[in-house]
Amino acid sequence: MKAYKIVDKYRRCHNHKYEIGKVYKITGKVELFSRGFHACIDPFNCLDYKSLFESRFFEVDMRGEVIHEEPSRRKSVCSELEVLREMTLDEYIKCCHDYMEQGVEIVSGNYSILFALGNYSKLAASGNSSTLSASGDFSKLAASGNSSRLSASGDFSQLFVSGDDNQLAASGDGSKLAASGDFSKLAVSGNNSQIVASGKSSIAANIGVGGKVKVSDKNSWIVLADIEDGVVRRVEAKKPGQKIDGIKIEVDVWYWFENGKLKSKKKERGGSC
Repeated sequence: MKAYKIVDKYRRCHNHKYEIGKVYKITGKVELFSRGFHACIDPFNCLDYKSLFESRFFEVDMRGEVIHEEPSRRKSVCSELEVLREMTLDEYIKCCHDYMEQGVEIVSGNYSILFALGNYSKLAASGNSSTLSASGDFSKLAASGNSSRLSASGDFSQLFVSGDDNQLAASGDGSKLAASGDFSKLAVSGNNSQIVASGKSSIAANIGVGGKVKVSDKNSWIVLADIEDGVVRRVEAKKPGQKIDGIKIEVDVWYWFENGKLKSKKKERGGSC
């Protein structure tokens, strides 16, 4: 049974490291969430268990004894799992789109418009110049075409896009935005949100309390707001190589304000799916 698995950047999930082309087996009883090899039939559901950021996506084959979470089938566990291949972000988004196309009304052509009001909504578009919008909490939006626009107003929403010249915006708390294409613009106003731009010449703006931002290109901009007691004390817009509070901005490093001071965090090992 084809499924999808999300792991950390070191290919680990729950301290178990996975290798492409290998088959993993266990003997004895398989139990959902506690024993066996877990994966998701719906690739979108991978993001329910691990952040999009600094994660890797595998296409896997579940064999042997297979148990599904019922009735939602959000997660499955098996006694034998083969790691078929690793997917790029573009390929992962396409998998999300293709899977949704099987049972959800979706428009895949150019200039498509998708809109959802309810919580836990999922929207995906593969055409260029698409518009995706969701107002419910815990929504997931994905676009692989160029010049797409994604927006979410609910809390804990996740927006990600792989094409160039895209715009992403979220107003809810705890939202996560990611863009891999060039010349993208990402903006979030909710608290404790995360933004990452991996394309060239992008702008990543996070003006929420406790918001984190990072870029992967030296020509991209990060925009951060220093907020205290609900009052915006200052807004800093810098490129890698420039400084905030004497700290030199670098690529692939998280930055945020805390108690009026700029904080940073580089990559570290660890994490589970």
